[in-house]
Amino acid sequence: LVVLLGNFERRGAAMNKRAKYKNCPLVEVIFQLRFPTILSINTKQPAEFQEKIRRDYPYYDEGIEEQNELLLNANGKAAQVKTNQNKNYSFISIDETYKVNLTSTFIAISTRKYTQWEEFSVKVEQVVKAFQEVYEVPFYTRIGLRYIDVIQRSVLNLTSEKWSDLIKPHVLGIVTQFEDGMNSYMSQAEFKDAADGVWTKTHFELVNVNNNTENSLLIDCDYFKPETTKTDMMMDVANMLHEHSSSFLMTAITEKLDKAMEPEELV
Repeated sequence: LVVLLGNFERRGAAMNKRAKYKNCPLVEVIFQLRFPTILSINTKQPAEFQEKIRRDYPYYDEGIEEQNELLLNANGKAAQVKTNQNKNYSFISIDETYKVNLTSTFIAISTRKYTQWEEFSVKVEQVVKAFQEVYEVPFYTRIGLRYIDVIQRSVLNLTSEKWSDLIKPHVLGIVTQFEDGMNSYMSQAEFKDAADGVWTKTHFELVNVNNNTENSLLIDCDYFKPETTKTDMMMDVANMLHEHSSSFLMTAITEKLDKAMEPEELV
């Protein structure tokens, strides 16, 4: 795992103040829109779409994304595995910190140099506007916002601290009890907020960064709404997902870790 640090914002429980971290654990942020299959995207290069975003995303690449589909007989038993190949077009920014991926079923905007939501959401709106002008998608079937963080204790001058002093027990799980002898750890969960219907998929894992033997903690959270959403409601849902991401981080880390990452209040 290779880590490129940027800024990451959070919302404190007290007084509901937003802040960004000077010592940020962020690896990547990804915003994705899924939609009903558009066959033309898979059969010809998206030249018209490229022209609309080429000034900001001049670098282009094209790849193949394979998806395996399990076909069943009438009795419910597996018959064969069908492999579908979809084109994945990439458009990369001048400084190579932002990337747009387009396939026949989704468009994604990602960055490894996240500053704050206001800047990232502007990029999202610009790309989606260009996409809509070309493809006129009537609605989205899934809207997702994913934050990937890696906590490296050595980077934060916390090498002597235990994980249980930095991360809340509901994230650490069994590590809380057997930290001294812990060789590996991975935990996954998926749950729904009954209040607004936002789903959260979490992945926590002890990993090695940049070929370092030090155990670091991966916190990978995907916030999403897997339901039909009108295109003019897209940013409302996106902002809702961002609210979840900001508050979730603060429920996962302790005050000691929060302080070590040096939060700076956002006006």
